[in-house]
Amino acid sequence: MTQDDVGSGFLCMENDDPTAETICGLFQDAGIIGSDIVPWNMYPWYINRAPKGLELDEGIHPLKKMIALLPQLRVVMLHGGDAHSAWKRLEHTFPEIRSSRKIDVIKTYHTSRQAFWTPDPAERERRKQHLVDSFSRAAQILRGTTSAA
Repeated sequence: MTQDDVGSGFLCMENDDPTAETICGLFQDAGIIGSDIVPWNMYPWYINRAPKGLELDEGIHPLKKMIALLPQLRVVMLHGGDAHSAWKRLEHTFPEIRSSRKIDVIKTYHTSRQAFWTPDPAERERRKQHLVDSFSRAAQILRGTTSAA
């Protein structure tokens, strides 16, 4: 629901779609409040598909600029394979990104239903639990009670 013509035009937990609803619930259940969150897509422009490699590369510089604007940034949650891949590209291009300041990175599944499309119910539940645990770790980091590392 990030499209201008049918949605808000923004990445937002309050969008009217299942992915936004899921992520909002996960943040709420973990005790993370909206004012502590800056949602960002690794490719920050709307496309109705997964970003390609060159597009992920295009998103690296805006992401680095965004991180620079967030001096109190303590945790980055990477939701899904595209986010994992883009973060690797960011670290490869700017190796100082994590060494210059303390940022814990948590890799987990995307919150969309697509991330849970598997015929194995046990695997589906494992993925859901991984998401819950990842949000819990993020909350602990924000409270200063643990580190993701």
